[in-house]
Amino acid sequence: MRYDEAKGNVMATQVLEGTWEEIAAHAEELAGKRVRVSVEADAPPAAIQPNLKMLNAMRAAEEIQRGMNPRPESDGVAIIREGREGAMYGDDLAE
Repeated sequence: MRYDEAKGNVMATQVLEGTWEEIAAHAEELAGKRVRVSVEADAPPAAIQPNLKMLNAMRAAEEIQRGMNPRPESDGVAIIREGREGAMYGDDLAE
């Protein structure tokens, strides 16, 4: 839908899709109206290429992080609580 400022109302957008012959069959009802025509290429769209730069960056980050978790058995919440209790400032909790 779009807003027609001259008339002050909302106008519904009609979408027609098909071959030129199928669209031309609507010529009488479209006479005098604004239309937009987009022509699609005959060839099928090219296959989507992966974003190789981002993929390589993600692989590099994964390699850097490999083995970084010093305590894989502990969960994130426990690590955050321990840090808030002073471990993140170098305080020894055993003292």
